Parts: sequence; structure tokens; C-alpha cells
Amino acid sequence: MMAAAEGVDPYYQGSRQFWWLSHFTGLQIDQINFILSQFTALILGYVLRVHLHPSKVSTNVRHCFCFTVGVSMLYFCFGNYVVHILIQAVTSYVILRMLSPNTFQRYVMIFALSYLSLIHLLRQIYNYGSYTLDITGPLMVITQKVTSLAFCLHDGNVKEEKKLNEDQKKQRVKEIPSFVVYMGYCFQFQTLMCGPLIFYKDYLVFIAGEQYRSYSKANGDVSKGQVNGIDHKTAVCTEPNPNVTFRSHLQGFLVEIN
Repeated sequence: MMAAAEGVDPYYQGSRQFWWLSHFTGLQIDQINFILSQFTALILGYVLRVHLHPSKVSTNVRHCFCFTVGVSMLYFCFGNYVVHILIQAVTSYVILRMLSPNTFQRYVMIFALSYLSLIHLLRQIYNYGSYTLDITGPLMVITQKVTSLAFCLHDGNVKEEKKLNEDQKKQRVKEIPSFVVYMGYCFQFQTLMCGPLIFYKDYLVFIAGEQYRSYSKANGDVSKGQVNGIDHKTAVCTEPNPNVTFRSHLQGFLVEIN
């Protein structure tokens, strides 16, 4: 009854703590929660970049942080429906572990697309015509992640190198990731709610901070150093400053909502 009085879709399972903002903005609670989650992602992205920098914490800490924040954001926005994301991710991981690299990419794709389609159909049955944001948005992102990872593993373990194009060679994966790394990848909070797709290899580069060294090399600001006991060229320069890009995107967002 409260949901009806507030104009909230009764099927929406997300938090209603900020429903009062609807009176000031004219937005529905699902849209309010989505916007709040995206601003939170920006703030926590700063925490991940500065306080949980690769030079200060292990990669496992960063994986766990991505997973914890991602699950929390999903629960805040969609409540108990977060279970669908967990089913999608965990079942796909079990398939990767149990089946052969010759075939598991097909079964992961079939399962992921079938489960996604089922949730879409159920939405049409119980809430046809609704414009409320629901779990199918993040579920589509997870579908892309698990299927792309399965095919990258297939490319890295089965296909001959001469049969791979340049992008496949870049993104191929040799080993199935540990469960912690896999869940961190699936629930990476920066792209979880609405994408875009981040390939697994690119995610690992980000978590390890390797993109900073790549930036340094591209700008000629490198020197010989040692990382994990291995001599190679490492970054000496300061990392790329994201402030200009952040301000540009924030200004564009504020213009859009106005």
C-alpha cells in the first residue's frame, strides 16, 4: 500500500530509502537508486585508485573490493533479484570447471543466453509494459562477460595461433581464473550496472595497474626497475590524471538530466 501511495512499482525490489527525492526531482525511485549507485561508483573508484592502489594492496584485495561493492550496488538497486546474477555467474563458472575447453564455450553461451531470455520473458508475464529498471540490465552485462571469457579460454587452449585474428590473440586466456578473480571480474562495479563490456585480460591489466606502465612507455617516461623480482621497464611518471575526463562526463550528465 505504501508502494502504491508513493507511486513505486510494487514489483520493484530495490531500496526505498531515498524515495523522498522523487518529490524534488520528478524521478521514480528506481531511477534515483540507479543515479545514486553511479555516483557511489565514482567515489569508490577513487578509493580503489588511491587507497587500494596496486602498490599498496594485493590484487586479491582489489578483486574482493570489486565483488563486494558490485553485489552491494545490485542489492541496493534490485533487492533479492541479485540472486539471478549470482546464479548466472556461478553456474557458468561450474561449466568452465567441469567441461572441456573444446566445448565449454558453447554450453556457457547456451546457458547464459537461455537464462537471460527466461528472465526477460518472466518480466513480460508479471510486469508487462513497465518502464521500471530491473535486473535484466546487469544480467545482460554478466551474459557478455561470462560468454566472452569462455570463448577467450577456448581460443587460448584449443585454437591454433595462426587461426586467430589480432584481437583474439590479444584477448585469449590460458588458465581458468580462481573463483575470487572470476567473481571480481563479473561484479566489477564500474561497469556492472549498464556496461560497457570489459574483456577479462583488460580487467586483469587494470587490477594489476599495468595500464600505468603502458601509459608511461607510450610517453617515454620509463626506467629500468624490478617488479615481483623480475627486471623490466616500469613507470616513473605520475599516473594519468582523470580529473578532466571526470569533469567532462559529470557536466554532460548534469546537462542530460536537466
